[in-house]
This record gives sequence, C-alpha cells and structure tokens, in this order.
Amino acid sequence: MNFVFVGSSSRAWGSEQHFVGLAIACHQAGHRVVAVVRAGSEVASLLKEAGIDVRATPFRGGEDPRALYVAWQAIRGIRADWLVTGHKKHYWPLYLLARLTGVKLAAFRHLVEIRGWFTRVVFPRLADKFFVVSDFALESLVATGAPRERLSRLYNEVDLQKFRPDAECRANTREAMDLPSTALVIGFVGRHESGKGVCLLRKALDLAMRIKPDIYAVWVGHGPEWSATQSAVQISAAANRHRFIDWTRHPERIYTALDLLVAPSLAPETFGRVVAEAQACGVPVIATPAGGLVEAFAAGISGEVFNGFDPVELADRILSLCHDRERRQTMSAAGRQFAAKFDSRVIVKNFVQALHQPELHGVGAPTLRSPNITGELTIRGESGA
Repeated sequence: MNFVFVGSSSRAWGSEQHFVGLAIACHQAGHRVVAVVRAGSEVASLLKEAGIDVRATPFRGGEDPRALYVAWQAIRGIRADWLVTGHKKHYWPLYLLARLTGVKLAAFRHLVEIRGWFTRVVFPRLADKFFVVSDFALESLVATGAPRERLSRLYNEVDLQKFRPDAECRANTREAMDLPSTALVIGFVGRHESGKGVCLLRKALDLAMRIKPDIYAVWVGHGPEWSATQSAVQISAAANRHRFIDWTRHPERIYTALDLLVAPSLAPETFGRVVAEAQACGVPVIATPAGGLVEAFAAGISGEVFNGFDPVELADRILSLCHDRERRQTMSAAGRQFAAKFDSRVIVKNFVQALHQPELHGVGAPTLRSPNITGELTIRGESGA
C-alpha cells in the first residue's frame, strides 16, 4: 500500500510517538510511506532518521493551504491509497482532500473526548476508517454518541526489536546517570503534570527512600509539575538519589536502566504507552487502572495495580517489590511476553487488515485481536548532587 501520513505537531509526545511509530512500522513492512509534517519538528527528525520520505512544510493550523498542497502533491506523486492522520484539527481538511483526490482517509483519535457533536457523531461515519487506541476509548466515545459500528480499536505499536532487555545498555545508561550498580531504580516517564500522579509519586518515593537507602529515582519528561518536583526533591534527605532527564529520542535506554516503572495516573488514560514500552524492556510496573491504562499490562502478572490516592500505600507497594527480587524477575519475563501483543509488526498487520475490511453497519465495532506471541541521554541536572 501507499500511505501519506499528515501531522503538524512540533513536539514528540504520546500521540506523536504513535504517529511516528506507525509510519515507521508501515515503512519497514514494505509499504511506501510519505510523511507531510512540520518543518524543523522533532517528528520530522525522527522520521528522517528512520528513512521515511519526509515532506517538511510550515503548518499554521490544520487548514494551512501550503501543507494541504504538499499533501496533494504527495498523493499524486505516489498514487496514494490512504491518507493517515492522528489529530482532530486535520480531520475535516483531509477529509475534503481525500474526496477531491479519490484516496481513502484513516483517522486516529488518541483522546476519549471529542467536544464537537458534528466531529464526534458525523465524522466517524464519513471517514473511511476511524481508529481508537483502546477499548476504554471506544466505549467512552460510544457513550457520548459516536457510532460504535464505525470505530475500530487498534492498540499503540511498540517496536520489540528496539524496546528489549539489554544488559550492556543497562550498565552504560546507569553509568551515564551516575547510578550505582546495586541501586534499585524506580522510574517515571511521561508528561509531568498532576493528572499523571507525579505529586502522589514524589510523596511515596520520599517515604520509600527513607526506609530503603538503595532506592534511586529517575524522572523523565517535562510539564507544569516539573519545577515543583525538583523543589520538593531538593529539600528531601534523598536529594542526591534523584535524576531528572528531559525528553530523549532513545527512551528504550532509560527503561533498560530501571528496576521498576510507576505510572500512578489519577486522570483516565486513553492507553498506557510507557507501560507497554517498559514491559517490552523487561521492566515490572506499578500502575493505576485509570481508563485504558489497565489494558497496557497484565494485572497481577506483569504489573501491580495500585488503587487509591494514598502515598503510604504506594510506598508500601514499591518497597514490597524492591524487597522481592524473584517476584520482579517473574514479572519481567511476563511483561515482555505480554508486550508482544503490541509489537509493531503485529499492529501493522492488523492495521492493513482493517483497511481492507469493509465497514460493518449496524453491528459491533471490529476489535482487532493480536495473536499470542510468546537518542542520547540529556541529563538536566541531579538535584542536590
């Protein structure tokens, strides 16, 4: 198949990582991919590194005529079969472009809310394919009026050849972050905001680190709570055991250095990409069952479920796993096996299969089942170090 992927984001957060990962996976599977993306963006850089044909252009909103013209040229140049986008602001402009050029449109939704009634209820009926990234997202949209029969669930992809356990990488990454080889390293990866539970986690870690002096913390990401977390760490007794890392092109290197990932989200998540990536790297997880997050790990097998808002309880969960090496090793193996359902090769196969399927009107949405398949570091500074 020939695909034209269109996205205007300058950042490379969760939905953009999916956009990039799916484009790369399609390219690696032998499909032809052209990406029309924002010039100078991190997305453009990541796609170019992967060998994708990138048509970089300025973007001023989803209706930017320059970007639409570049997309039109790409469609004609490769005789595209499908336009693919993951952002709501591109839905209607690309729908019109698809109809004008005779190609089909596949749209993704990474959030569970679509405020506009017309976009929520009518657009999925008009788009050739409309994908959501979890069963939670699907049911949430249906509950607000979206047509069930026009929604297809396709999980985020994770490249299991890239995200995998790697002892050498683990040692090198720990050395780069000045982490002792005997340290028990707890990680948080994601947008640094209250909805992600960072306030809860920093309190829980403070309690756990007082009790167990070999626990270290690695915070990856940025956001409105970033400064507050650094300030709290600076006055703690364990200030020199925290590491702060900005976004990196190589998150897999960070995961390999961890002994445990904690995803204490308080607000519902559409999915849990970092949880899936961590398990692919053999890292056990503790996560809340917030929305689609619970679909990203095997509760009680590859990860522990944490319910509630009590930092003492979360600290107890962290300490319990830190004291139980055998349990962590069992969860590590189970997590790698569970993450196989998200492998990029499986997801692309399901994606292409779904594009070939006719829409099913008046019946339940098709759920794409996966088979059972057994950047440099940028250290922003170590508070108190």
